[in-house]
Amino acid sequence: MWVLINYKQMKNYLFALTAMLLMLACQSQRKPLGLTEEEHDYMLKKAKESLVFVEGGTFTMGDVGKTYPSGYNRPFFDDPSSFPLHEVTLDSYYMQKYEITYGEFDLFTKAVGIDSIYSQFIGLNFRGPDGTATGMNWYEAQEYCEWLGDLVGVPMSLPTDAQWEYAARSRGQAVANATDDGTIDGGRNYYGKGVDIPKRETPSGYFPPNPLGLYDMSGGVGEWIFDYWYPFTEDPVTNPTCTDSTYHSNRITRGFPGPSGSIYPRTDNRKPTNRGSGVGMRCVANVTKDTIR
Repeated sequence: MWVLINYKQMKNYLFALTAMLLMLACQSQRKPLGLTEEEHDYMLKKAKESLVFVEGGTFTMGDVGKTYPSGYNRPFFDDPSSFPLHEVTLDSYYMQKYEITYGEFDLFTKAVGIDSIYSQFIGLNFRGPDGTATGMNWYEAQEYCEWLGDLVGVPMSLPTDAQWEYAARSRGQAVANATDDGTIDGGRNYYGKGVDIPKRETPSGYFPPNPLGLYDMSGGVGEWIFDYWYPFTEDPVTNPTCTDSTYHSNRITRGFPGPSGSIYPRTDNRKPTNRGSGVGMRCVANVTKDTIR
């Protein structure tokens, strides 16, 4: 009896020890270095300056298209993922006017102790501190927003699908593109003749912003969205978000550049664990006006 009891005790002890060692091994992969006071102040100042207030409201989500005097409506892009049209009501929030840069994301990876993205390319033109950061996976992107929110003192996250589209369309306007006038004018407000900088090396904010003051939602990089991909329905919704992977295990990405510059396609082909996928990001602060000072 004595031997049996001690065998069980030893077995439980070894199990607990193994679990503890595994936990310590996982933690040891992260070596948080923290930020200097100067780096902290820089990130805090830049974060606050980058946030644009987006007044909430009700809009028709999806590819609303252009309606002609005859009454005929022609979708802007006609992507199946942007139908059916449906009414969405959103609370107010703030959104970062620029996509996150490598300089900003490098400070985050340093602070929390994870490997920097595309570190093998540091020193190349596109991987400079002012270049638009891509390559983080969804989990890292969301953690960045939460970390930034801790610095600012407000809850921050990746934008929901509805928040992203509402802001890209300057509070739900019926426009094809998130440019200064809602259209593509190559060389002036989008890539085209006269733009000599390669797309991959174009700095954030190179082209004019949309009327809301947000840059590169057309013509930037694809951006991570908080939601899992889900199909639209015709039902009106308020502050919609999808945290259930029933429909799809991948998260939504929006805003990939292309000839049309369309803001309507909702891409579902990026796994949330995919590091190096070419997707970038920006954050939102889910607070009311004048909360951020």
